Amino acid sequence: MLVALCISCATQQAAVVAAVEEKPAPVVEEKDELAAAFDIPEEVKARAPTLPDESVTKFRTAIDTANELFAAGNKTDALAPAEEALAIAQKSWSVDRSQAHELRFKILWASDKSRAFEEGTRWFEQCGPDEIAKCRLAAATAISQSAGQKEVSKEAKAQAPKTLKAEKCLAAAEKSGRADACLLEAEKGDSVSKARAAVIRALAEKTASKRLSALQGIGSQYRDPHCAGVRLQALEAFAKEKLADKDVDAALKALLEGNQGLVAAVDSSIRRWVRSAGLDATCTAYDEKNKPGACRSLEKRVTGGWTFHDFSRAPGGEGLSADTVRMVNEHYNPLLQECLSAQAKRMVPPASQAYEIKWMVLADGRVTDVTFRKEFETSPLAACVKAQFAWWRYPRYEGEFQHVQQSFTITAAQRKSQ
Repeated sequence: MLVALCISCATQQAAVVAAVEEKPAPVVEEKDELAAAFDIPEEVKARAPTLPDESVTKFRTAIDTANELFAAGNKTDALAPAEEALAIAQKSWSVDRSQAHELRFKILWASDKSRAFEEGTRWFEQCGPDEIAKCRLAAATAISQSAGQKEVSKEAKAQAPKTLKAEKCLAAAEKSGRADACLLEAEKGDSVSKARAAVIRALAEKTASKRLSALQGIGSQYRDPHCAGVRLQALEAFAKEKLADKDVDAALKALLEGNQGLVAAVDSSIRRWVRSAGLDATCTAYDEKNKPGACRSLEKRVTGGWTFHDFSRAPGGEGLSADTVRMVNEHYNPLLQECLSAQAKRMVPPASQAYEIKWMVLADGRVTDVTFRKEFETSPLAACVKAQFAWWRYPRYEGEFQHVQQSFTITAAQRKSQ
């Protein structure tokens, strides 16, 4: 089946056509130069799909190996794969980091109790930036369980039950929305506990002005990377109220700031795919107020670059629909626009040039075999576009590899008069 799409992607106005094929392209005659330039090598067609960077598979294998060794009584040997799972988890959004910590603690509690408290503390300190409440409550429970060992200091023994009590209070207050008296104990804790308590108190304020002031204050005060997820929560709540008041500019500024805090808090290998849930909707509102693309332009000016959603974190089902392809292409379009704008500046007015690109989407969501017509294959534009496609992530899917073809026209940028 062949599905035709129209996707705007040119520096100036251009007719753009893309196609998604569920079956391999038919054999073309040699005289068709354009089609021949887009031929896909057989070895690429046959390539077995994998999950993105294989992190999920490797994590699951390490967890399963550790559990199997532990169940068989090989507790010491189980530590190495558990640590491997934890190392993988620190560089991936697609796995449960807390699960790896919990497994390490379980193994140590059964094999070397003298190290279990240390592992529980490590677990607690490394929670976040996402799902921080669930992670810290589980870690605080582990700390309390293991604090009775003789190797643990008196101060730590005394603090363990207080930490657990504070985490239970924070979890209950976040669920109920009430600023309970037990928050006083949480406010004696580390920066994350203080930030969470501050958010609870801010959201419980009766007037909008006090609520907004408190939420904005959290965004300014809690810049510790460990607080990034909590800080983002406060700024998202601030942005939501600002959007309700039609103050799109303030909402977008808050979300960009919160998202950048989250970017700085994670491993460098996954920073490009850190994008908060509310940022896209606010971008849409900002573009409606200004002009299409205004939000992404502001994002580039404020942060120095762009972040994107990693759509491959979620399965897309059987094949990729035309709507899905269009959605992903539009989401990652700023990366192509950067290349197209650079090419427009290289051209001499009033020159205009049509281009065609073809690429293949692997079943794991990544892009490969980005191909231009032969005469443009070694051009600066081709090099730029191929580098940018390395960041694209479509949803994972089952079935034939998907082929996408796109045409666009670039018109030379006008030179400013001296």
